[in-house]
Amino acid sequence: MGERIVKVLGGTALHVAPDSMPLYHAAAVMASNYIAGLLDAAAILMKAAGIDEKAALDALGPLVYAGVANALALGPEKALTGPIERGDADTVRHHLRSLAAHRRP
Repeated sequence: MGERIVKVLGGTALHVAPDSMPLYHAAAVMASNYIAGLLDAAAILMKAAGIDEKAALDALGPLVYAGVANALALGPEKALTGPIERGDADTVRHHLRSLAAHRRP
């Protein structure tokens, strides 16, 4: 019955062993709530750079949508862009120094 409901709603039924349910649930929480947390952290950094929250979220939105779409279409590893994908250690070090300088108490 559950599988029919999922199919009618356009979803895909997953079969998860009972002892794996905590891992399944943790994955679902990561995929939903952690995105919100990462977006909040990015908005905080934008605010530290002098950009108000609304403008920051407006600017970050297209990056988030494109990043998620690419990760789902290509796989997370192939969707990486920027200094991480390029192996640009100098830029990453610069980011880390900047983050350390703006650490919140």
